[in-house]
Amino acid sequence: MTIEKTCPCGSKINYWQCCGHFIEQNHFPQTAEALMRSRYSAYSQAKMEYIQQTMLGESLQQFDHKEAKHFAEQSDWQGLTILATRLGQECDEIGQVEFIARYQLMGKPEIMHELSEFRKIEGRWYYTAGKPGTLKMGRNDACFCGSGKKYKKCCAALL
Repeated sequence: MTIEKTCPCGSKINYWQCCGHFIEQNHFPQTAEALMRSRYSAYSQAKMEYIQQTMLGESLQQFDHKEAKHFAEQSDWQGLTILATRLGQECDEIGQVEFIARYQLMGKPEIMHELSEFRKIEGRWYYTAGKPGTLKMGRNDACFCGSGKKYKKCCAALL
């Protein structure tokens, strides 16, 4: 009997119907956002082979499998928030996804805010680059994590 679990990417969909069929069954995401979500899920499970297989260019050349696996295993992954997508649909050749990944490292809350770039080659999306995001949150803004709380009472209190 297979235990049904919710996907780590935050979609609220069963893992196998969401990112699992990309990570475990060698299917390919049809959008840049779907690839971003599957990469987060793979990091949350320290599945570095998938991470490496979904990279191209300089990001792949600079990828340190051993270091990335150590980071992924030491982190307690708390959630993913997609802030914006630009292009990256099935009909596009390029795309960008801005996201925030929340995790704890050695008990300390951390966030990774990145604007990721993707390219589709021969019908398959790849991560090609990422640069730090520039999120500007006011203390009284709704928190980006989707909790419904004010930022100052939620994630800002953890950082």
